[in-house]
This record gives sequence, C-alpha cells and structure tokens, in this order.
Amino acid sequence: MAVAVPPYLQELLHTISLSRYADAFRYDHLIERLLRLPYVLFLTLNYDLLLDRRLHSHHRITEMDDYITGSDRWALIKLHGSVNWFYSAKSRFEMVAPPVNPDWDPLDVGCEPPDSSLKQIRGGSVLLTNRYPALAMPEGPDDRLVLPSRHLWFCKQKLEAAQQADLLVIGYSGLDSEALKLLASRDCAIRRMTVVNTDLFAATQVMSRFQAAGVEPLWPDIRSEDFASWADGAGLNQLVEEYDGPYGPN
Repeated sequence: MAVAVPPYLQELLHTISLSRYADAFRYDHLIERLLRLPYVLFLTLNYDLLLDRRLHSHHRITEMDDYITGSDRWALIKLHGSVNWFYSAKSRFEMVAPPVNPDWDPLDVGCEPPDSSLKQIRGGSVLLTNRYPALAMPEGPDDRLVLPSRHLWFCKQKLEAAQQADLLVIGYSGLDSEALKLLASRDCAIRRMTVVNTDLFAATQVMSRFQAAGVEPLWPDIRSEDFASWADGAGLNQLVEEYDGPYGPN
C-alpha cells in the first residue's frame, strides 16, 4: 500500500497547484522583491508547484538543470521532490498499483515543466505509465531527501561560497532533520534570520530549533504575523531594504 501513496499525493497536490494558483499572487510579490537581492536560493520542502510556476514565468524550467543553473539570479532546491518529477521505469504499470520492486534508477530523476498537466507529467496517460513520482513519503521529521545529487551538491556549494547569508523562514516548523543538517553543516554564517509565523510561540520554537541544530543567526528576527500581512505590509520591503543587516552593507 505504501508504494501507492506518492501517486496519490502527486495527483492531489497537482490538483491543488492548479486550483489555488490564482490565489498565490503574493508569491509574485515575494519573488519580485527578493530578486532585487544579489542572489536568492529558494529551498522548499513542498511538493506542490505554486512557487515553481511563478519562478517559471521569470525563467523557463523545462529540464532538471534549469532549477539550479537556468538563471544566474536564483535557484530552486526542492528537498523532498516535486509533483512534476519522476523516475522512469523500464516497463509500464498501473499507477493505482505500482510495482513493489521497481526497475527504475533512483538516482535518475526527470521532470516536465511546472505548468504541465498531470497527463503530460505521467507520460501521456494518467492511469498507465512508466513514470513513478519522485517525491518523499511523508514520515515526519525523518523525511528523506528526494532530489538529484547534483541539486544537493549545487546547494551545498552555494552555501559554502556565500560565507554569509540571510535566512527567511516561512511556514516551516524547523522539525525536518535533513534540512536542518544541511544548513547547520555549512560554514556559511547566518547574519539575519527572519521567521514569519502567525503564532509568536510557534515562531519562537522554530527559531529555537534552528539554534539547537547549530544555526545561530547574528540577528534573530521573529515576525508574529501571517504571510499575507507580512508580504503586503512593511515586513518584506524592510527585509530587502535592510539586506546585510540593520546597519546597511558592510
């Protein structure tokens, strides 16, 4: 039964990505403001395509390398996989009953553009296909990483090369151990860390989890408000304007 979960999640979250796309207009504001910075590394644990499609309008994402090298201004790292990613099997199978012993290469991940239909993502048929969704099983804090090794290597290299970075945390609990290890294991110093959460206590917990994992920002910045209010108000603009810290560039 477990092998049928990723196909179910793929169809469910693809449907949500389509139905809620018009409501994700604040991503446009977020991206437009953040791309005024020298470079932005988007890291997400989500499978959906809402952010992908907005970035796709800035620079086309048609193959896996486009996520990391398609633009010299940004990269998108999807740590747990994506609705439009897949493993290619040697033979076709029914999506409702995937093979228990797969014949695909777990290191070889392909993709369709984020604005593709579910039928296109599954290779021409929604039910019978040779493409199995490349996304992680939801297992809580121990969710495994599902992304091409070159994406992970690229992410690590960018963090190493940055030496210093500002970190914006939206809608993340700080419980995913692999994501925390990725950030904590780098020599990149975190100058400003902004946590946006509707609940002050929850936001404080997120900050504490990062600090306990070894991510110690020089300037902790906790914003107790929802993403919509923060993005539409002064919060997002202030973050971009105060890039490099409250005292301006060094």
